[in-house]
Amino acid sequence: MIVRDEEQFLAGCLESIKDIADEIIVVDTGSTDRTIEIARTFGAAVSQIEWCDDYSSARNESLRRCTGDWVLYVDADERLAEEGRGEIESLTRDTSAIAFRCSIVGEEWLPKGKVNNIGLYPRLFRRIPEFRFKGRVHEQLFHSSLGHQYTVRPSGITILHLGYQQSVETTRRKCQRNIDLLGAQLQEEPSDPMARYQLGNTLGIVGRYEEALIELNKVLELASVPTHVSASTLNALASFSLLLDDPAGSLWYAADSARIAPNQVTSPRLQASAYLALGKPAEALASMLRIRDMQKDLLRKDKIDVSFDATIPSVELDYMCGRCHADLGDWGQAAECFYKAAANDIYYEDVLDRYLEADLRRSDRVASREDLRNLISRHGSDVSVIQHLLGFYSTRLDWEAFEIVAEYSRTHSVHNDDTSVLMIQTYLSRGEFEKGLAEVHRGETCRVSSMNFNRIAVQAALKARDFQLALAYLEKIASQAAIPAGDLPL
Repeated sequence: MIVRDEEQFLAGCLESIKDIADEIIVVDTGSTDRTIEIARTFGAAVSQIEWCDDYSSARNESLRRCTGDWVLYVDADERLAEEGRGEIESLTRDTSAIAFRCSIVGEEWLPKGKVNNIGLYPRLFRRIPEFRFKGRVHEQLFHSSLGHQYTVRPSGITILHLGYQQSVETTRRKCQRNIDLLGAQLQEEPSDPMARYQLGNTLGIVGRYEEALIELNKVLELASVPTHVSASTLNALASFSLLLDDPAGSLWYAADSARIAPNQVTSPRLQASAYLALGKPAEALASMLRIRDMQKDLLRKDKIDVSFDATIPSVELDYMCGRCHADLGDWGQAAECFYKAAANDIYYEDVLDRYLEADLRRSDRVASREDLRNLISRHGSDVSVIQHLLGFYSTRLDWEAFEIVAEYSRTHSVHNDDTSVLMIQTYLSRGEFEKGLAEVHRGETCRVSSMNFNRIAVQAALKARDFQLALAYLEKIASQAAIPAGDLPL
């Protein structure tokens, strides 16, 4: 491995590989933190080199220092997962294999948001002179006669990438660094399709979409571009075209990617978004259902034929299917899908509002109430959820649902000033003055004392003709506003 200032991640990485490695080779490119010290506590052979703006150069230096028959290369922000770990010893006894593809999976926070990635790379390989790394950045393992004598095989090895722990600003800085390095590499090798793809994709990640499209289209003009690079390029073009409000163009690129590389979920996900933008929810739904079927395949990781594929979380699948059903006017299915997504992650996009709107339109009221009770039992400890539900049902005049949420709030003591005010206002607007006054007393017990609460408490007390209580709350308002009680406009 090559490292620089990785004290945050390094110990976790080395802990995950120490039991399977006969030697740990760490090449440091200029750390100023505790990276070297941490590496040595795990028995690593540490060497230091001067950084020369070339990741492959550093990788090849680390490879030169290895002495084992087989090499596994990792980054400090990666972890060797338990999945597939037991295979490594038997894999390295395969005399017909030169390398094994490993699954690199994880979440990343990019400037556009969180992305769930999966990629296949030959991370475990024979230590032979023909193997070396190529590329200033996003370096690739290169073999001049790959496949002639040996074969690259799939494996069950999974490496977890923890890139999501980086801040968006850190990601932006890394992207700009990579743009500079890729530009320098393309000055030397203008026909390198992977470097050109990486440059276009990185430009898009930082929001430079027009420049990204120019670079990515240059990839498609090159001769002898590997299929996995072409497919990934088309997916990037589809993604950035969507962001440029060109769903028709996006659909064309995504469909072409699916044509040349059918074993992926990225292109149908992009097609679904494009179809929705074009007002074609039935086609979008078919794309999402295809993704669901593909991801049920436990061996899918061995079949991916793009450079980078996505893993679509179940919450996103349910949310997108719900949007499709809603656009089709199938409110029962829409509510079911949005409910599943909200039960999984109630803060995902606008899923709670979409569920509530679809729920109002479906005909099965028994299922509606059951789902509501299940939803608040799962997420009702969050007062913001209770407040959101109370506000929605009050606005829509769905008093039965409002009471279900209100009763949960009362019995589980989930409230704040805003929920108390909202409940009192609702009861007063319905003429249920005693219920409103009961909520005032509940607020007193819970020590609710905001200005808004005190004002609505005065109204509730007056409506219930409890003038002594009204006067007491007027005095509280006077105290909070620093007004003499005698000057209040009673």
